[in-house]
Amino acid sequence: MNAGEALGNAEAIVATVVPQARTAKWIGYAILGLIATAVAGFLIWWFFLHPRQLAQQAGQARVDAKLGTATGTIATEAIPQINAATRQKVDVDISVQKGQIDVRAAPDAGTSIRGVSDGVLRNLCVQPAYATDPACVAMHEDPAGVGAVGRDAPGAGQPH
Repeated sequence: MNAGEALGNAEAIVATVVPQARTAKWIGYAILGLIATAVAGFLIWWFFLHPRQLAQQAGQARVDAKLGTATGTIATEAIPQINAATRQKVDVDISVQKGQIDVRAAPDAGTSIRGVSDGVLRNLCVQPAYATDPACVAMHEDPAGVGAVGRDAPGAGQPH
C-alpha cells in the first residue's frame, strides 16, 4: 500500500468511527473557502480600490483648498464692482429725478392728454397695447388724422 491509499483508508476508518468527521471536514473546507474569499476581497480592495479612494480624497482636498482661497479672492474683487454698480445706479436715479423735475417744470407741463399732438398719438397707437383705446380706434379710422379739421388745429373740437 502506498501513502495515498493509507491516508484514504485512515479517513474511511475515522468516518466509520466518528460519523460527524465527514461533515466536519466539509465545514472545515467551507470555513477555509470563506477565509480565502475574505482575504482575496481584502487584497483586491487594498491594491485596486484603496489607491483610487486615496487619489480622490487628495484631489478633493486640492479642490477644497483652491475654492477656499478663490472665495476670498472673488469677494475682494466683487466688492469694488458692486460699489461701482451702486454708484452708477445712484447716478441714473439722479438723472431720472432731474429729468422728472425738468418735465414737471416745463411751461406746457399742465397740458392735458387731449392736447398731445397727433404725431405722439399716432406713435402710441402703433403699439398693440393701445389698439383698443378709443382715441387710437378713431386714429385708425382716419389714418391721416386730419378729418374735417386736424386735431392739432386751434379750436379743434369747438363748434364754429
